[in-house]
Amino acid sequence: MHLKNHCVWKLVIKTNKLEKFATGADNELFNIPNFPVFDSNGRLYISESGGFRKVTGKIFCFEPDGKRGIWHNGPFNFSNGMAISEQEDFLYVVCSWLPGVERIAINADGSAGKREPFVILPKTCPDGIAFDVEENLYVSCYAPNRIYRVDRSGEAILMIDDWEGHTLSNPTNMAFGGEKMNELIVANLGRWHISRIKMNVAGLPLACHKKPLV
Repeated sequence: MHLKNHCVWKLVIKTNKLEKFATGADNELFNIPNFPVFDSNGRLYISESGGFRKVTGKIFCFEPDGKRGIWHNGPFNFSNGMAISEQEDFLYVVCSWLPGVERIAINADGSAGKREPFVILPKTCPDGIAFDVEENLYVSCYAPNRIYRVDRSGEAILMIDDWEGHTLSNPTNMAFGGEKMNELIVANLGRWHISRIKMNVAGLPLACHKKPLV
């Protein structure tokens, strides 16, 4: 994602070179392309945040066969980080100024279904999300410096609150990693470092872990 050029780049691993992948779809250009999520069939969802303090966010979709378009017109209140459910029947979308997380059903034909709030986190600015294998959703907050764990019912529990802002400093995107997939890796925009948090549960495998994408 590239805010300055309003586009999405693709890194070609064999050549280690960047190629411009997309500037938008359906005759609509990206303004703030934000976060990508693949499903196991190679379909790519990209959140378009819209504008600062403007409820104009959307979700774009790019198919492996080259078809591309707006998957959900929203409008979302600054659509940000995303995650797909284990069964790939829901796409979860952070709406930073909701503030909270919404989810959209993924229909059998791949189209967008019912949209609904999943969790509201008052007085926060959520940014990134990631699932564990028990279907808990972890939500990082750019402000304050927190990570919440949200269960399947949508009940949120505060997991980490770094009031000093040293280990967590405006945390943004998250992903599970490590040999056993039980380390939560967190990007921090405030101090420009990456945090590694040992967890007692493994992360949900992503599409790239399930099968290779062509």
